[in-house]
Amino acid sequence: MAQQEVDILEFDQDTKNLWWVMVLTGVLSVIFGFVAIIWPGITVGVLALLFAVYIGIHGVSDIINGVRKLKKSTFSGILTMIVGLLGLGISVFLLGNVGSGLAVATLILVIALTFIVRGVFTIVLSFSEPDLKSSRWFGLFFGAISILAGLVIAWYPEAATLAWVWVVGFFALVSGAFQIAVGLTAKK
Repeated sequence: MAQQEVDILEFDQDTKNLWWVMVLTGVLSVIFGFVAIIWPGITVGVLALLFAVYIGIHGVSDIINGVRKLKKSTFSGILTMIVGLLGLGISVFLLGNVGSGLAVATLILVIALTFIVRGVFTIVLSFSEPDLKSSRWFGLFFGAISILAGLVIAWYPEAATLAWVWVVGFFALVSGAFQIAVGLTAKK
């Protein structure tokens, strides 16, 4: 019986030609990961800025998705739009206070509240939407975990901030190393 060689990763020609972009992105991600772990204070300020931008983008996305959901479910659409408007407003506030301790403190509070609010909405929506009946208990479980995470962050903000920065840094290290490996594989 002849043994066949199987390629685990197949790349299109564009990816093969741009392998160096993946490697460069991976190297930058690894550098960011080291910086986040070594200098968490500086990193949290930069992350506060990036998170403010992320919340704004996510808010706009939620508003758009909420409008789309209105056709199918008024309740779900309105809740999604409310979360989007809150996110957009918080983003504008954070971007207006970049560089102050207020922005970082607000970031931590927003993270805690986001976990809590999303957890509550996940639970409410999983029991109110007929389409989600089969995954109702998953919604309950993940909603409860989200609420618990938000409460822990609110109760221990300094430790949560440090842990959050370290998790982001560790993720950047691992994903960066993976991007480098995939980029070098695509080169071959």
